[in-house]
Amino acid sequence: MTRFQASREAISCEIREGVALVTLNRPEAMNAITPDLARGLAEILTELPDDGSVRAILVSGTGRAFCSGGDIRAMSAALEEDPKAFFFEFTGDLHRIALALLRAEVPTVAAVNGVAAGFGFGLALSCDLVIASERATFSMAHGQVAQIPDGGGWYLLPRVVGRKRALDLYLTRRVLDAKMAEDWGIITEILPVANFREVAFGFAREIAQGPTLAYRHAKHRLGEGWHQPLEEYLTEQQRVIAELGGTRDFGEGVRAFLDRRAPEFCGE
Repeated sequence: MTRFQASREAISCEIREGVALVTLNRPEAMNAITPDLARGLAEILTELPDDGSVRAILVSGTGRAFCSGGDIRAMSAALEEDPKAFFFEFTGDLHRIALALLRAEVPTVAAVNGVAAGFGFGLALSCDLVIASERATFSMAHGQVAQIPDGGGWYLLPRVVGRKRALDLYLTRRVLDAKMAEDWGIITEILPVANFREVAFGFAREIAQGPTLAYRHAKHRLGEGWHQPLEEYLTEQQRVIAELGGTRDFGEGVRAFLDRRAPEFCGE
């Protein structure tokens, strides 16, 4: 187990077996995001080592919440000063978090252990995969305080569930349980509460043992496919496939298949 940087206020980060475990640690406040926490989380995600020691990122929370959204007490204090300046800076850090996860060179996994509301919902959506415990819930709570969704959630949600369902979640403040979130395509797997953290780590560790370079290209190609013209997309796809054909991991994958054994990828 390797400690990456000292734990910052209300956040811990450690690297274990190729997985960066990033955990929100304000259980008494249901891991609500303060400006300091947002800034710290953005910094941690952008400062993770790129030397190959991190091959997957697992984001989770302690206590009964994954993340309950922005800290209302911090917002209340801002009303007495300059709320416009407060939200401009605060939102900037929330968006840095989303971009860091979306642009990460390795697969990212949200392990939603409980409540994911407001920015917490967007935080989960910003990860490549979302797994959840049986007691997880998802809600777009922004309308309750006359705000719109932040952290990239409003960009990502309609791409997952469609425009009408996204609006329904916002306008009605509907709370989705884990089963409905799975039905809507928000999460990929529901795990038991009892050993959730252990199974979630095992899930991320298995991904970390995969062909990291191929995963990186797959993420990039999937994202670029939203806006590239087809011919341009296919030309780039051709280039990437040819490049991957010369990697150590591709050779290992082919040999392992022929030898009828599990491959041992090095991420190169």
